[in-house]
Amino acid sequence: MKIEDQHINFEFIVRYIRELVSDDIFVLYDFAVDKNIPVAKPETSKLLYLLTLIKRPERVLEIGTGVGSSSMIMSKALPKNGKILTVEKNEDNYNEAKKLFSDNNVSDKIEIIHGDALEALKKLTEKNEKFDFIFLDGAKLQYLPSYPYIKALLTDNGVWISDNVLYRGMIATDELHEKRKRTIIKSLRQFLYKISHDKDLQTVVIPIGDGVSLTVKKEI
Repeated sequence: MKIEDQHINFEFIVRYIRELVSDDIFVLYDFAVDKNIPVAKPETSKLLYLLTLIKRPERVLEIGTGVGSSSMIMSKALPKNGKILTVEKNEDNYNEAKKLFSDNNVSDKIEIIHGDALEALKKLTEKNEKFDFIFLDGAKLQYLPSYPYIKALLTDNGVWISDNVLYRGMIATDELHEKRKRTIIKSLRQFLYKISHDKDLQTVVIPIGDGVSLTVKKEI
């Protein structure tokens, strides 16, 4: 079991929680870590799976495909008519994920777009697309500018999950700050403030993995 050098909880807690996570969650996680590709923590992936299973969304939007592990996990919990649209900018990751979806015969459920997240979000908003489940796990500096687009794309009672929102604990305390990360820290704090104080949303931050925010859009 791999335990990263940086995490927000005590290592013994992380290790114990991961011992309770099923082995299938770890397969793509270990692959991504070995290749130094950003990937959701195993415990975050299990939470993502359970939330998908509870919500049973028909349309899922993922920002930040990586090697495709989160899309694969969510696809297992979709209803029969459920579909995932996922966006990835890095060409190598895009090709890796596309092959993964093809090899696992889920290309009919998962559509992958190669491109910039903000550009994709803007186009989807202009088309008035709607999604009842959104997973944000892309470039952290794009979280704040993504906020108005994702809010517009989310259906009433839709679920929006954002990963890495505590960013190695640096979001919660200045004592852990790294100078070169100041811009990201400031941006993520502003993002969390906005989604937590938006009257149309309800948000809670969960200290699991690298920090997850769970947001629901209230029915107007």
